[in-house]
Formats: sequence, C-alpha cells, structure tokens
Amino acid sequence: MDLKNIYQKIGRARVLAGYVFGVIFFIFSKPHFSLFYLALPFILAGIFLRTWSAGTIVKKSKLITIGPYSLVRHPLYLGSFLIGIGFTILGGIEWMLGFLFGFFIFYFPKIIMEEETLKKIYGDEYERYKRETPLFFPKTLRFRRGGFRWEKFKGNKEYNVWLGVSLFLILYYLKAVVING
Repeated sequence: MDLKNIYQKIGRARVLAGYVFGVIFFIFSKPHFSLFYLALPFILAGIFLRTWSAGTIVKKSKLITIGPYSLVRHPLYLGSFLIGIGFTILGGIEWMLGFLFGFFIFYFPKIIMEEETLKKIYGDEYERYKRETPLFFPKTLRFRRGGFRWEKFKGNKEYNVWLGVSLFLILYYLKAVVING
C-alpha cells in the first residue's frame, strides 16, 4: 500500500474518529465550569469560521481565494480545530493534548491529499494561491471580501455543525450540573 492510499484512508476516517473522540470525551471527561468562559470564544470563533467558509466555497468547480480562503487555505478545518480546542478546554489539559494529537493524525493527511488534488485541478493558479496564502494559521486578519451566500451555506449543510455544537453544549452543561451540583 502506498502513502497516497494510507493518507486517503486516514483522511476518510477523520469524521468517524471525531465522533468517537467526542463520545469518549463526553462520557469520561469531568466538566470544569471555571473554564467555560475560556472555551466559549474558541467554540464561537470556530462556528463563525466554518459558517463563513461554507457560505463562500464552491466545491470542485472554482478555486476560491476570497473571504476566509484569503486568510488560510483550509478555513473549514481551522474552524473544526477551534471548536475542538474549545470543547476540550472544558475537560482539561489532558483532553486538549489528546485532541491535538488526534487532529494532527487525522486532518493533516487529508490536507496533504487536498493540496495535491487542488494542484492537479488548478495548476499554476493554485501554486500562486499557495505561495500567497498560509496553510492553516493566518498571518494577518486582512481578507479579500465577497463570495458569502446563505444558499451556499445551506447547500453545504453547515447548519448541522450548529446543531451538533448546540446539542453537545446543552448535554455537557447538564452533565456538569449533575456532577458539580
């Protein structure tokens, strides 16, 4: 089996791995109310970034370099990263370290594969974009405006992230109330 096939399998497993980690986190972590205000900005920033990205991207038909895609090449994944960091802050440092390890293992192979695919599809245009735009963490908060449409957001079914995050926060809050009284 070659490296490309391994990357593809790991990349496809990332969603399942995220759900498994979320369930394990929910069951075994001990909620810390005192960390809620530290965690919430990460969660909200991640939701905002994923919403903005999903409402801007046009998958597999055009290279998008505006909006959040002018800040980083993978803003949807950065949004997921921020949400994950926020949630794991609620459980403590050991959970955050576990999340960071898992994110690196499951998301970076997917990012590598996407980069190769985009290079094949868009060639020099993508190479130019790649030189101008950071991979994952922005160098600046200045961005090229435009592109966001609620129709794209709905078409990409990003509202499922809102629902999932909301449900998790409610259930985790209830768990915290039961445990902490």
